[in-house]
Amino acid sequence: MAIVVEATIGVGAGPIGSACDEIAEKTFVGSSGQSLVSVVHSPSNTVSATINVGTFPWGVACDETVGKTFVVNNGSGNVSVIDTASNSVIATIEVGSSPARIACDEILGKTFVTNYASSNTVSVIHTESNTVSATIGVGDTPRGIVCDETAGKTFVCNYNDRSISVIHSASNTVSATIDVGRNPVGVDCDETAGKVFVANYSDFSVSVIHTASNTISATISVGSGVQAVVCDETAGKTFVANFGVASVSVIHTASNTVSATIGVGTSPASAGLACDESLEKVFVANYGSNNVSVITGYNGC
Repeated sequence: MAIVVEATIGVGAGPIGSACDEIAEKTFVGSSGQSLVSVVHSPSNTVSATINVGTFPWGVACDETVGKTFVVNNGSGNVSVIDTASNSVIATIEVGSSPARIACDEILGKTFVTNYASSNTVSVIHTESNTVSATIGVGDTPRGIVCDETAGKTFVCNYNDRSISVIHSASNTVSATIDVGRNPVGVDCDETAGKVFVANYSDFSVSVIHTASNTISATISVGSGVQAVVCDETAGKTFVANFGVASVSVIHTASNTVSATIGVGTSPASAGLACDESLEKVFVANYGSNNVSVITGYNGC
């Protein structure tokens, strides 16, 4: 099967963040223009519910272990906690100034939120109790974030510092800083390959970090305005949203080479890539088109 966009799903205005819960077979898409989250039934590519949250929902993350979905409300300075099964908001957590992105470490029971603007911090949420347990200072204007549970590290994109802060997830301390390209904005990891992929917005490139050593092992050229990143470990592919040219670059994770480029909707967003590995689908939130492109058939590309 060739790589294709198998469906386009209409959602709320300005979709900007997304995340998949493979167990629940749901994909959650935050619509920044309407303060709501669209719930997509992942197998059928249909919207099954909408959930009201705070102002300008941006980053989204699912913790399948506890059955919660966390939505960062950038304009409200808080995080909405959704019960994944019932699609209902069960808590609201105050975090730092202008929160942007979010990532879960299910093993440690922690959720990490980047706070950019004047805060330049990461809020650490105790996932079970929905309370902030720590605040960590990082670099200038933190945006993208990912937890590598195997390595016990959390990687934070410092947009204005051209750097990545590496947090020791258990102790909530910054253990290293890695120089990358200009304006790093999106990040994801392939724990099996031991790699972290960083989208450098202004360089049109992806920096590849060797997770164990915190060193750059490769730099990959992609499309203009590169934004979100997501890895499919099962397929051995990494996907990068190119905001400026309405496309997604598909990287062969093992070789660090671009194996395909596929057109999607207008302005694929900064937190807008989510992967359901069991279905072999990547969901792309298109900020300018008010829809989600569903990519599949990429296993052989």
